[in-house]
Amino acid sequence: MENLLFSVIICTFNRANLLKHCIDSLVNQSLSSDQFEIIVIDNNSSDETKSTVDSYKQYGVRYIFEKEPGLSNARNRGIIESKGYYLAYIDDDAKADKSWLEIAKREIHTSTNDIDCLGGPYYPFYTTIKPNWFKDEYEVRGFGDERRELSYLEYLSGANMIWSRKSINIIGGFEKDLGVTEGYLKLGEETFAFDKLRMLNKDAKIIYVPDLIIFHWVPPYKMRIIYNLKRRFASGQYLSGIHESDGIIASLFFTSSKIIVTFKSVIGSLLFKKTHKNLHNIIFEEGGKIFFILGLISGLMGIKLKINNR
Repeated sequence: MENLLFSVIICTFNRANLLKHCIDSLVNQSLSSDQFEIIVIDNNSSDETKSTVDSYKQYGVRYIFEKEPGLSNARNRGIIESKGYYLAYIDDDAKADKSWLEIAKREIHTSTNDIDCLGGPYYPFYTTIKPNWFKDEYEVRGFGDERRELSYLEYLSGANMIWSRKSINIIGGFEKDLGVTEGYLKLGEETFAFDKLRMLNKDAKIIYVPDLIIFHWVPPYKMRIIYNLKRRFASGQYLSGIHESDGIIASLFFTSSKIIVTFKSVIGSLLFKKTHKNLHNIIFEEGGKIFFILGLISGLMGIKLKINNR
């Protein structure tokens, strides 16, 4: 299987029941199977992950065991084990649209410049009844309906990103201290990777393609207000530290500006702009912004909390 265009990498941990649907969506891609491989990186699961992957041997799906915990460790192992020119990352609880890889191939071959990374939107799917107040838009990630190059401070979703091998090697893979690890929310590994790429290559091409679609599972715990508040807090903690290496003044300026912008958004939404369905939406949306601010402040103060992923 030399000269493959894509290596599709699925990093997984104790989600054999969901993993099956992800693999099903990949073995049924419209792109010819001789142009891509599928690699499952098992990050020390204790369920039926291996036997699930083994049931796809006829499709050439490869199983790799990675004992060191952490999403970034698993993603980096995928870099080592893969053979493709492009590394397509998809979450174990996601399903790719049938033409996912075919559209990616079209973009790569028709682009006038080398693409460092491309990706697209994801849309939610549910296996349980969602609360009446919960909006689908809470679990949609994307940049609209137009294909375009992303600018500074715009980032592709980690659940739907396809890196050139050259670019992923330039940045040295994903930061091991970031990313979900052993059930704790440690965010920012993709953001850090994109920022590093832009720092090392000012001409980096990160392309958003609206037709490059995946569908992402929304578990019940993600439809709870407390989870959103925790995740927003963790996001603030991460962002507060990204300018630490630039010095205390740069870090303080960045964090303060984020706090001011977010606070103005909360006030504007509550007083002038939005009509919320009910109290749940107010807490989910505006409360999430407030917890983001609290995360920024705690991070600036050097307080790093371990936050459970559930």
